[in-house]
Amino acid sequence: MNPADPASVIALTQASLQVKKNKTEVLRILDDALANSPDSPELIATYGLYAETLLNNAQIAEAMYRRSIEINPKNPTTINNLASLIENVNRTEASRLYNMALALGHFDVLCRLRSISMEVQHFGSGGDCSREEDREKAAGAAAAKLLTTALTLEPNNAHVLLNFGALMEDWAENYALAKEIYRKVCQFSPMALRIDPENLNAVAYFSRTLRKEGQYEKATAILKRSLAKHPSDNTLRRELWRVNAQIKIENEKKVRVG
Repeated sequence: MNPADPASVIALTQASLQVKKNKTEVLRILDDALANSPDSPELIATYGLYAETLLNNAQIAEAMYRRSIEINPKNPTTINNLASLIENVNRTEASRLYNMALALGHFDVLCRLRSISMEVQHFGSGGDCSREEDREKAAGAAAAKLLTTALTLEPNNAHVLLNFGALMEDWAENYALAKEIYRKVCQFSPMALRIDPENLNAVAYFSRTLRKEGQYEKATAILKRSLAKHPSDNTLRRELWRVNAQIKIENEKKVRVG
């Protein structure tokens, strides 16, 4: 590994992020690379991502993201990473950063803007229960508008589609539309409509709507089929547990009634 070659160092770091190993060695290589290329915004941002993801050091990660943005203020991925990092401590700046990333073409951030919009509108007016339903409707409408804009810009963006499906499922309670959106993303749709056949979140979301509709047998079959390929996926395992728990509750009700 040549520390004077930022591209190879970034590639090594990204591989390490995938397997979550070799922390000490990769950190040493990153330090050497930064010593050779102290003004490389991509390398600095990669160091920040490494610090955030594997070292769990938010302070170093934030400093690296900010330094990278100072050098290259037009990298939407780094701006998005910084916004995501500080969102829980500074929602105002996070929202500003998300909008910056959006202006630079990073459409996935609309999903986070949707969440911030819903939370701010839902909790921003205090504890007035009489207006809670109106705030919920307004928040959902604002979120739907953001996601619709995102889909206009990138109609095949799987991340945005999943967020829109979740909004239709949880806010509008339109399970039929939610399932159609999830189908578009994952393997349940015809080949021409498949966007991300291995998107396990889409599988879990689709199964969740089936569970809410009481279609436990279908939900179980879909989850088990995916778990056969991805047995360690916690999202799928958690949803299967929820389906089984709901089946148990329904069976207990039948016993009591019978």
